[in-house]
Amino acid sequence: MGRGGRGAGRRAARSVRTPRGATAAFPDPSGVGSARRPDRPHAGGRHSKVEVSNLLVLGATGFVGGSVCEKLVARSGGAGGRIRVATRRIMRARHLQLLPTIEVAVGDVHDDARLARMLRDTDAVINLVAILHGSEAAFERVHVRLPERLAAGHQ
Repeated sequence: MGRGGRGAGRRAARSVRTPRGATAAFPDPSGVGSARRPDRPHAGGRHSKVEVSNLLVLGATGFVGGSVCEKLVARSGGAGGRIRVATRRIMRARHLQLLPTIEVAVGDVHDDARLARMLRDTDAVINLVAILHGSEAAFERVHVRLPERLAAGHQ
């Protein structure tokens, strides 16, 4: 519908699944509708809806991460909640520090104690850590063990 039509002035929400199995609602900046496709029915109440206000973004300083963080800040309007970004090098996160609600956590996500501190007080995790080249062990560490540790640490 056009302006002034039914639902004018309301913003729809996009839903995503959080690591805890809940469905999180994010405002849809277009105001057009929800992310749920009509050909995919809702799971029938198995998952509760929660507001996601505190996020941890891993890989935020990488190829895709900066854009994701900018979009998250734009969707929240820079108000409420916190977006914690993890980086090994603070200088790589300089451009992100200028965004409202961004908190930079310096440390290696492969260190269990540091990852546990980064996960503290977060509602959801966005894992964008990836490698394109390296040994089989490096791929295993980044693409298998890190996601397993995130799932175990965020329950």
